[in-house]
Amino acid sequence: MLDRRIKLRHLDCFLEIARTRSLSKSADRLHLTQPAISKTLKELEDILGVRLVERNRSGATLTSYGSALLPAASAGLQQLDRAVRSVSHLQARDRMLVRVGALPTVAASILPRAIEDFRRRYPESSFRLVSGPYDFLLSQLRERAVDIVIGRMADPEKLHGLSFNYIYSEQVVFLVRAGHPLLTSAAFDPRDIARYQLIMPDERAIIRRPVDQLLQMLRIDRPASSIETVAHAFSRVYTIESDAVWIISEGVAAHDIATGTLCKLPIDTEVSKGAVGYTLRLEAEAETAARLFVETILDHGRAA
Repeated sequence: MLDRRIKLRHLDCFLEIARTRSLSKSADRLHLTQPAISKTLKELEDILGVRLVERNRSGATLTSYGSALLPAASAGLQQLDRAVRSVSHLQARDRMLVRVGALPTVAASILPRAIEDFRRRYPESSFRLVSGPYDFLLSQLRERAVDIVIGRMADPEKLHGLSFNYIYSEQVVFLVRAGHPLLTSAAFDPRDIARYQLIMPDERAIIRRPVDQLLQMLRIDRPASSIETVAHAFSRVYTIESDAVWIISEGVAAHDIATGTLCKLPIDTEVSKGAVGYTLRLEAEAETAARLFVETILDHGRAA
């Protein structure tokens, strides 16, 4: 078992003397005085109980004990050096790990393009994405499980100790499949929606309040067969394959709207407009990778 009294400075000193065959040269290379080198070598010899180096007028030569110690000491320090460099590489990689909490409104719109752009700028970067209700994402931010949360702004009372930063505004839309009867109606009336099954966010969703206000303002009665859910994958497929009307933030279905898979009904939803942005912890500066990613998000958000 390795004697715990042996320190790295002992082995550094011994290896340098073995390389230079001189205590004075070793002292210069290690930026120490010659007495300090001699003292360190003697400490190592005392710990091992053997003479490692013979000093004479021609310099310093290894004894048989010193020669026996040399290869193992050299290999050990080389292995330690490799281990330290591996840790350094791992730290460098982790510094470019961006841990993002994302609401669906950005996960399906600006986030994919922003990540793709960021990866081009920083090829060594990696991402860890967490999704879920806003309350859950804010708790993850406070617990340092994520570095940044991106999405529609939460109620101000939920942002204690956090900082919300505006990027752009977004509103709720009413979506139907291509070819839906409401799209071909000669005299479309928003209240006609009540004849169809309605898919809307449940009470956990951050947009539930503006959706309720919007329905009230439009005097739209909720159908008895409405579906309340935050399962956007289900809602998307169900809307495409039925005559249901899906009420959701526009960013969630941005791609389907752009390709014509889903279509917006001609309803003025300006009243539902809300701020989309990123939220950080107040008490400490964001990690380097997160700060850099914010810049990329802002670039894409301005174009949204």
